[in-house]
Amino acid sequence: MIQVTNLSKSYGKVEAVRDVSFSVRPGEIYGLLGPNGAGKSTTIHILSGLITASSGSATVGGFDVARQPLEAKQILGVVPQQSIVIEELTALENCMFFGALYGVEKKTLRERARTLLDWIELSDHAKKPASAYSGGMLRRLTLVLGIIHEPKALILDEPTTGLDPQTRLLILDRVRDIAAKGTAVLLTTHHLEEAERLCHRVGIIDGGCIIKEGSLLELRAEVEDVQLFSLRGGFARDRLRAAVATMAGAEIVLDDEHEVVVAVPTGAGQTTRLIETAATLDNVQEVAIKPPSLESLFIRLTGRELRE
Repeated sequence: MIQVTNLSKSYGKVEAVRDVSFSVRPGEIYGLLGPNGAGKSTTIHILSGLITASSGSATVGGFDVARQPLEAKQILGVVPQQSIVIEELTALENCMFFGALYGVEKKTLRERARTLLDWIELSDHAKKPASAYSGGMLRRLTLVLGIIHEPKALILDEPTTGLDPQTRLLILDRVRDIAAKGTAVLLTTHHLEEAERLCHRVGIIDGGCIIKEGSLLELRAEVEDVQLFSLRGGFARDRLRAAVATMAGAEIVLDDEHEVVVAVPTGAGQTTRLIETAATLDNVQEVAIKPPSLESLFIRLTGRELRE
């Protein structure tokens, strides 16, 4: 349903996206993950028709987003990071306005709006001006506005950023509902646990390129032989680096003022050596061993954690 083929975008000498290819099938949730500046937003903006690619192609339902933008947008829903709600209008009026832009017939639109507002638990507030809504309510309404025309493909750009736990869980449940009805969902998120819970397949992008792609089972297989050893505190970094350099297969994958993370092979006795080393360091505030996870693979591939 969504097909990206050899997509590239340059701004002068800067290549924001380089030869990116992936697809999202009907009913599938595909996670596009990467650190800030990796190329996620540029890819999303090209698919949404906000900018044009330098080369390659992007299609939605077989319609090229550059050459057939109206046809592509008719079957594409977009839920951006920022609220698109018109706060002077009520939730119901917002639905009527945005649905009309897509050409949804008025009677059908009104019935659909009421159904969706109940589905997202906003029916009790349907006639209140959106200016009185909380941030979580605005986010829920933004999701409704992105699917009011029943798109066949949906782009969700950081849909749960800044939300309280209850609203976040509701949004995740509703995303599953959307995909279960056959919609192809492209999701970007900074919450790796969300990707593990939601996505059927994941593409990790960094430096403008897809550097790893696969199902969660395939990606987890990449890190079954690795554990992450995390130390926090004001300890002497040089002593830890020197110790790691003597351990076969061990590698420091994150080193900042707050934390050092070391990837170590499992079953080689290196974890014990690292714990013994940590015990000799002053000002170690916290020591943790993290099991293999999508985060483990992400850190190994990009060398830094995915942060908001």
